[in-house]
Amino acid sequence: MDEPAIVDYGYQYIGQNSVEEYRGVFIRAFRNNRADFVTLDSNPRGQKFLAASVAWALQEGLLYNDCNEDDTQQVVSSFRLTEKGKKEILGQL
Repeated sequence: MDEPAIVDYGYQYIGQNSVEEYRGVFIRAFRNNRADFVTLDSNPRGQKFLAASVAWALQEGLLYNDCNEDDTQQVVSSFRLTEKGKKEILGQL
C-alpha cells in the first residue's frame, strides 16, 4: 500500500520536534487512552505535528498504515501499532 500524501507532508517536518514529543503522542493515544488506531485525513491544515509524528513512527517501524478510505473529497487513513510498536509504546512483550 502506498503511503498517503499526508504522510509525505509529515516527513518534511520530522526534524522540528524531539523523539520524546513523538513518543509521547503515541503513549497518550495507545497506552493512556487505549486507542486501537490513529487517523489522519488528507487536509494538512492543523495536522503538521500529527502528520510528522505518524511519519516518524512509520519510519521507526512503530506504526503501519492499515486502511485508506477515499470519499473523492478527502482520504482518511488509519495507522496501528506494529509488534515493535506494541513493545516500545505499550510495553508488551
